[in-house]
Amino acid sequence: MNERWLDKVGDIVALSKSVSEADIALYGLISRDDAFVPEDPTPPKRQPRQMAPYPFLASLLAAAAAYPVSLPAQASFQWQQIEFSAPMYTDDTLYMTVEIMAYDEDARTIAVSVTCQNQDQQRLAHGTFTLDVSAVEPADYPRANPEGV
Repeated sequence: MNERWLDKVGDIVALSKSVSEADIALYGLISRDDAFVPEDPTPPKRQPRQMAPYPFLASLLAAAAAYPVSLPAQASFQWQQIEFSAPMYTDDTLYMTVEIMAYDEDARTIAVSVTCQNQDQQRLAHGTFTLDVSAVEPADYPRANPEGV
């Protein structure tokens, strides 16, 4: 179960996702320029282990980076750097470790680190992100020094 419980610098949460052919096909439909074809496309053929596009993996890391914010749609990305180590395939189970690295109360930004491994513990990617959380209510984003600590 993935619960949104991060509320201070140093908190870590583990997320998981199984990658299916449908995930890759849907990503392909929304990311390609030629997604609209006036004629019916040929039905896809099942491939035993299809490699996913790297931008799909990058989007999963970005979604994980926004996870600490209670309303991820209200956080905007100021900066990101992603390093890819290995490809992601259908039938992989991804394990992402999300850690809040820093919080700047004046700028209302958080720095987040995300590492992604597959079921074989092979590192696929690592990213660092800075998110602007100024549109998020103060009670809904991580704090450097939460009350009572």
